[in-house]
Amino acid sequence: MSPHPALRGRFGTTMYYVVTMRVSELVSMIRFPADLSDWKDRSPEGRFQRKIDDGRIRRHMVPYFANDDRRFCGALVVAADNPSDMKFESIHDVSKKSLLEAYGRTAGDLGFLTLDHQRLIPLDGQHRARAFQLALEGENSGLGGDKISVIIVGFDEPLARYIFNKINKYARPTSKAGKLITDDDDAMAVITRGLITDGVMPLRLVNTESNSLNKKAPEFTLLSTFYDANRALLPIIPVPVVGRPEDMEPKERDMKQRDIATEWKRLKSGITEWKKALDNPDEKGDKYRMELRSKSILGRPIGQLALVRGYAYAYRNMEHADKDDIVRRLDKINWDMKYDMWRTVLVKPNGRILYGSRVANTASKLIAHLIGVHLSKNVEERLLTHIYGMTRSPNKKLPKPVAYS
Repeated sequence: MSPHPALRGRFGTTMYYVVTMRVSELVSMIRFPADLSDWKDRSPEGRFQRKIDDGRIRRHMVPYFANDDRRFCGALVVAADNPSDMKFESIHDVSKKSLLEAYGRTAGDLGFLTLDHQRLIPLDGQHRARAFQLALEGENSGLGGDKISVIIVGFDEPLARYIFNKINKYARPTSKAGKLITDDDDAMAVITRGLITDGVMPLRLVNTESNSLNKKAPEFTLLSTFYDANRALLPIIPVPVVGRPEDMEPKERDMKQRDIATEWKRLKSGITEWKKALDNPDEKGDKYRMELRSKSILGRPIGQLALVRGYAYAYRNMEHADKDDIVRRLDKINWDMKYDMWRTVLVKPNGRILYGSRVANTASKLIAHLIGVHLSKNVEERLLTHIYGMTRSPNKKLPKPVAYS
C-alpha cells in the first residue's frame, strides 16, 4: 500500500497521525470492534464502542454518502492494531537539500505514513465507516474515490476505551431546536421552518434556541413544540402521507405545508386565548403573552401541544367529526392553570408545570374527553389511574364534558 500524506502530532501523552486516504482504502482497512473474536463475551467495562445501529445507517447515512454530491464528513478517529509496523518518514528526514528555516521548524512532523498490514479500529466514527461500507456495496464509484481525513493512534485497549469515553462524554449534543433549524433531511423540520417563514406562526413569537420559556419571554411557543404539534396535525390532513413523513419529496412536502397552515388558521382564529396572543406579534402583544403564560395552560408549550394532539385525536375518534365544531368545543374548556382538573395531568400539586411527550399525550386524552369523545375503557382506566392513582375509590370519575351547542 502506498504511503499517505501525514501530519504527526502529540496531544498529552498520545502520539497521533492525521492522514488523508480514499474512502475505498479506509473501508478495506476498517475492522469494527464488534468483529473482534471475543467481543460478545466481554463485560461492559471491557468494551469501547456501542452497538452499530444499522437501521439508522441504511435509512439516513447511506443515501447521503452514496447520492449527495455535496456530501461531507469530518475526520474519523481510529486505532491501528499493529502500531509498531507503521512507518512515518518526515520531509526533514528524506530531504537531501537544506530547507528554509520556516520549513525546517515543522518539516519533522510533515511527511508520509505507511500502513502496510494494518487494521484500523474506529474509536469515533464507526457509524460513518459502516455507512461508507454499505454505500460502496451499492457500487457508488464516486464515493470510493473521495478523500477523507483520518486521525490514527496506536491501538492500546485501555487507551481506546479512554479516548472513546472522553470524546463522547465531552461532546455536547445539538439541542432539538438546533437540529430543527439546520436539518434539511427531515421534511417535517423543513415544513415547520416554512410555516414560520410564511408567518403562520410569526418568527418573533417562536423561541428557536431554548427548551423552555421563562416568565418574561415575549415568545408564544418553542420551535420544538411547534414541530411536534405539526407532526400531530399530519394524520388529519386530507391526503395521507406515503411512507415516513420525514422522507417526503419536495412536492408532497409543499402540499402538506399548505394543509397544515390551514389547520393552524382554524386553531388560531377559533381558540380565543390564542387569537389574542397571536393577533399582535410585535411588542404590543408581549404583555398579554406573559400574562397568559402565568395563568393559562394554553400559554405554556406543553399545554399548546396537548391541545393540538387532543384536537387531532378527537377528529380521528369522533363520528361525523367537524373540525370547526371541535375547535368551538375546545374554546369552551376552562384552561386556567389553577383549575383542579389539570392537577397531576399538566400541573404538579405544588403548582409547577409538568413536561414531556407522555404528559402531553395523557392531557390530550382528557381534552378529547372534555369535548365529547367517547374514550375506550382501557384509555379511560389509564386516565383515571393517572389522575387519582391506583387506589382510587370507585366513585372517582372523569370530569364532565364541557357544555356545547
